[in-house]
Formats: sequence, C-alpha cells, structure tokens
Amino acid sequence: MAEKEFDSQVADAQGTEMEPMDIDKFDIAKYQDYETSLLEGNHRFWEADSGVAVYRRFRVPQVFTHGCRDMEYSLALQLAALTESMKYEADIANFLEPWYGLGLPPAPLVSNTNGSRVSPLL
Repeated sequence: MAEKEFDSQVADAQGTEMEPMDIDKFDIAKYQDYETSLLEGNHRFWEADSGVAVYRRFRVPQVFTHGCRDMEYSLALQLAALTESMKYEADIANFLEPWYGLGLPPAPLVSNTNGSRVSPLL
C-alpha cells in the first residue's frame, strides 16, 4: 500500500468549491421548506435511544480563509453552498457559519421574493 502524504497546499481538502451567488437570488422560502421537511426526523433521532443521522456538510474553503474578510462575499459563498446542499439527500440541513465573517449583519443583505429584506438566519 502506498504511503499517503498530507498536502499542505490544499486549503481544505474536504471542502466543496463554490462560486459565490447573487445573495438577492437565494430562495429563502425553498430553504425554509427544505429545513422544515427534515426537522421532524431530527427530533425523532434526538429522542431515540439509538440511530444514525446523515449530515453532508457543504463547507466552502474560502469561508474559513480569505473569504471571511468580506461579509458579503462570505455570505454569497455560504448561500451558494446551502442552495447546492439541497440537491443531496441527508437527514440534517446545512446552515450558515456565522462566526466566519458573518455574524448577524447579513440580515439586511438577503431579500425575500417580495423584495423586502429578511434575515437568512430566521
């Protein structure tokens, strides 16, 4: 068996490369429906004595490195990852990583379908 060597040149070998999306095009209603569809299963898992819940994390490497310097860029990357994550079957919904350049300030950056600003954290 060949010896494996850690590649220190890769920022995040388990990360998912994403192109930032236009934050105004994030479909928050679709994401809320997606998350809601998983919450009952999450509750059953939490209450059960045993079981397995599958979580497919969409971690964007830039969010944990240079991308955290720019809140809007970090949010655009993470919203792209949330959108992409809904295409894959899992038991747990992905979420924003607010401590990497976001915090609560993205609230005025995302608008719903009516054009009014809403928080992606709701």
